[in-house]
Formats: sequence, structure tokens, C-alpha cells
Amino acid sequence: MKVGHGATIDTRHALDSPAYVAYEHASSKSRPQRVQIPTSAVVISANETSVFHRRAGVPFLPGNLFCPAIDSDILDAPSGSKTCQIYASLDLDSGDTGQIADALYRRDEDIDAPLVKERDNIPVNFTDRVLADRESVMKRCDGMRILIPAYADTQVQAYFDLAYPGELNAEYTRYNPLPINTGTTKNGLPALGASNKAAIYAREHVYEQSMAALFVDYLGQFTKLWLNAAGTNQFCDWVKENLLDPTTYYPGEQVYPVPTVFKDIGRCYPGGERGGNAMVILEHQSNVYKNHLMYEGERKLNQMPEQVMISSAKFSQFCVKTQVSKLRAAAGVVSYMNDYTVKENFLHNNACIRDVWSDWYAKYLASNVDAPDKAAVNVPYLYDNWIWAVVNEMVPFLKSEIEKLILLYNDGLATAADVDLSFAVLLDNANILNKDGEPMDNGGAGFTFDRPITRQDLIDNILNVIPDITWASALPKH
Repeated sequence: MKVGHGATIDTRHALDSPAYVAYEHASSKSRPQRVQIPTSAVVISANETSVFHRRAGVPFLPGNLFCPAIDSDILDAPSGSKTCQIYASLDLDSGDTGQIADALYRRDEDIDAPLVKERDNIPVNFTDRVLADRESVMKRCDGMRILIPAYADTQVQAYFDLAYPGELNAEYTRYNPLPINTGTTKNGLPALGASNKAAIYAREHVYEQSMAALFVDYLGQFTKLWLNAAGTNQFCDWVKENLLDPTTYYPGEQVYPVPTVFKDIGRCYPGGERGGNAMVILEHQSNVYKNHLMYEGERKLNQMPEQVMISSAKFSQFCVKTQVSKLRAAAGVVSYMNDYTVKENFLHNNACIRDVWSDWYAKYLASNVDAPDKAAVNVPYLYDNWIWAVVNEMVPFLKSEIEKLILLYNDGLATAADVDLSFAVLLDNANILNKDGEPMDNGGAGFTFDRPITRQDLIDNILNVIPDITWASALPKH
């Protein structure tokens, strides 16, 4: 589809609803007409052209009528009391899980930057090229961590964002390429960050990198596995001697460099020898909420503090546009998890790590390690049950959290509020800028103006249609 000056928009999309629609030109002095993304497979003819008048060379994007200053929040009018910028201050405020969320995006491939710490899902000190800590950190044992392979150069399998951006629908779908032109890096890949250095899209460990170490923490509850005959040893000493450091019994053969359980588990992640070299890229809000949905099962098993997905105070500070965007991103995690490639990525990583534990456990039982009751604890079975609980807790927790947040929508009023619907990055930006601050064609992605939305609409179109994770119940459990 042509959009003026010979530019062409690719209308290919994974679903039966096209991702792009033609817009009227920007010459009208009044607010442009509402535009709804089609709900059926009515694709505009490739020969049809929408004419755009020159606007400093930037194609017109309905609904985004101004461009905020870098690092500023968009406030609602007239009171200016609520934050309307979705990627505000880089803080997605999903509670303090103490985990590391996937925050890797690349804006310029020829810029090297040091590792940047990200704690509590709040990235700090971002540079043009950002790497989250590549480690899975134990909570029970200070300084003990499983190193995760570098994944900056893993191949991109697909990009995930809203399937129907202009509709009140939380389904996520795969795109290749991205449905929005966010610019390209030196190597021709899409830029995954915005001009205010916010991560818009990020590579995603479907099997969260925090999970590897959290399962080791979980083993501390089973004292028969590690307690010596005298009852004097400490769990963290046992971890260091049997999992972190090389042992005489694992892997039981001469291999160089000498493997350890921690090293072999790390190699199961993307970028590692056993983890493959491909990852999916997920919209960043949904990326963070997925981390927190998995935390619910982890914290119950590991006896960690209870957390919320989004704090009530924070959610109440958002204007209705942002509130709806957050709810869609959170609910979209489930359809993302049900994608075939996403599911296979998780199951591959899971099977690889289970194989490490199974191999180590068999050799541990045959070893002379002083733990007389170690055979009473079946580590592979514990691992299966732990994974089953983490995945199966996601949807119940999600529904519970969304139900509470919907009650706060529109200041708790049951009446309708007018809400703009689109991809979150387009709701935030009048013009998406490249790394040099130059405006780029947004591709005319689906956008709906002022859709009247009530609390009941959110219940009917988001909460009540959240599916199950189709493969969760099939995970082994003992």
C-alpha cells in the first residue's frame, strides 16, 4: 500500500485482520476522523494510494498530535494530574521482585557499552546499547550466581505485540518484520528503543533467567538432600562444593574446561552451547509483566514476599489510555505463551536444565558425599513439580490482579471514558525518532480515537476472555 512519495507499507500480517489502514490526509484544521482497524480480512488494494501533504516530511499519524520532550511525561488535560505516557521514566512499576527482567535492546550495533544493572525492572543508566546483567542470582546464598550466555547477537525469530491494536483486545501475535517502523540499526535490524532510551521491545528469555537460581534456592528446604551425618554443614557451603565448583563425581569423565552444574545450566539458555542461537522479541510492558506472573509461583514455592503486578497507587496515577494499555499488555502474556515458537523455546530450555539436574543427581547419589539421607529426595521430580507450579500459577494470578485493577479504572467510576487504542509506542509518540533524532515513517498502524470504554467493557473484552496456557497442564507433575 502506498502512502505518498512512493513509500510502501507491507500489509502482510500473521492474522486475518490487516495491520495497516489508509488514513485521510492531514490538511483538515479539525481533529481527524476516527479510524478503526478492520476486523475482517478486508485488505486495501495495493494500488490504492492515500495522499499525505508535506508536514516537514513526516507522514501524518492520527491521534498523536504532539511530540513530548525527551524524558518528559505526558500529562492529561485539563488537570495535568495523571501520567499518560506509557513508557514513562523507564519505570514499569510492577513491584519489587528482586529479579532481573529481560531489558536487552539495541539501538546502534556499532556502539559498545558496559553491562548495565537492572534491578526491580527499573533500568538505570541506559546507553545506546543496553545489556541487562547476564546472571541468575541466588537469594539464599550471597554472591552465588549462574552465568547466562550473552544474547545480544542471537537471531530474531519473531516480534510480538498487539494483534488488533485499534480494538479493545489483549491478544498478542507474531510479526516479522515489526508492524511499526522504529528505524534500523547499523546491521539493518529494527531499533528496539525509543528516543528517550526507553526499551520498547526486548529479547525475551521465555524461561526466565531468574528461574535457574531460584530452583537452587528451593532445594534448601529439603535438608535430607544436603545435610551431613553430623548435622553441622550449611546449605550454601553444600551448594558451593557440589553445584558451583567442580567436583570429583560430576560429570564423572575428563572434560576441559571442567564443567559444573551451574555452568551446564547456564549453557542451556539462548546463546549457550545447548540453548540455541535464536530468541523472540516481546513488547517491553508485556515482557515485564510476564516476569511477575512467573514470580507468583516462584514466591509461593520459595517462601518469598508477596507482590502485586501493578501497585494500586501507581495504576491510579495513570490516565485511562495508559490504564487500558497496561491491562492489554498484561493480559497479552497468555496468548504470547501459547504461541508455538514461544512454547517450544520454554520447553527446550526446560528439558535441557532438567537433563542437567537428572545427570547430576544420578552421580550425586553414587558419590561419597556425606549426606546419608540424600536418596530420600528425588531432585528431578522436585524440579518437575516446581516448574509445573510456576507456569500453572500464571493465569490465576493474572486474572486476580486484573480484576482488582479494573475496579480502579477511570477513578473507580462505572461510566465510560474515551480511550485511544493502538500500539503503546504510537500512543506515546507523535513521531518515532531514530537514534539521530530524525522522524521516521510509523507505517500507519491501526489506531482508534476516543473509543468509549467502561469498566464492564474491560471485564467482557479483557478479563473474561483470558485463555489458559494451553500446554501448562501437560507439564510433568509427580
